[in-house]
Amino acid sequence: MRSTVTTGSMVRLRAFLQIPLMLIALCGCVTQVSPPAHPSDPVTIYVADYGRHASIVLPTTRNTLTEYSYGDWRFYALGHNDVLSGIGALFCSEQAAMGRRRVTALATTQALVSALGCESVLPLRVDGPAAVKLVGELDARYSLHEDGQLYNRVYFTYFVKDAEEYGLFNNSNMMTARWLREAGCRTYGWALLSKFEKRGS
Repeated sequence: MRSTVTTGSMVRLRAFLQIPLMLIALCGCVTQVSPPAHPSDPVTIYVADYGRHASIVLPTTRNTLTEYSYGDWRFYALGHNDVLSGIGALFCSEQAAMGRRRVTALATTQALVSALGCESVLPLRVDGPAAVKLVGELDARYSLHEDGQLYNRVYFTYFVKDAEEYGLFNNSNMMTARWLREAGCRTYGWALLSKFEKRGS
C-alpha cells in the first residue's frame, strides 16, 4: 500500500511540474529587450542570467555596480532550493525577498560574468537619469526592511523581506523585466524564463 501511495504521489508531482513547462512553451522562451534608441547621458546596465533566474545590475558609483534581485524568501534567501521548495515558491510562496549585492565595475562583460558567477550578462545602454532614478527607488524599497537583512554566503548577497507577493506570474524574471521597463527599455514576452536578448541583435 505504501508503494502505491508513493507512486501515485510521484505521478501527481510530475504532472504538477509540467504546468510551468506548458506555460513556458505557450509564452515563448526568450524575452526581447529594446533599449532607448537615443539615450541621454547614457550609461550601461546589465541583465544577469543565472540559468533559472535573472537580475538587473545598475551602476551606482563610478567604480561600483549593484545587482538587484527578487525571489522567494525560503527558496532564494534561505537557500532551501530543493524541488518541493521550488514548487512551493512558485505556487504558494509565503514571503518574497529582495536581494542587493555590490560588485566592482569591470572592463569587460566576461569579467562581470566571472565576478557575478552567472551564465551570461546582457549589456544595455539606457538614459542615465532613468538609471539613477531606478537605483533610488530600489534602494528605498530595500531599506524599508534593512534592519532584518540576511546575508547568503552562496550568492554573496544581502536579502530583505519584500512586501510584494512572489509567484509563478510575478517571479524574479518578470520583476527584472519590470525594472528594465522602469529604466526606459521595452520588453517583449512574459519573462517566465531568465533568457533575455536585445531585440534585433
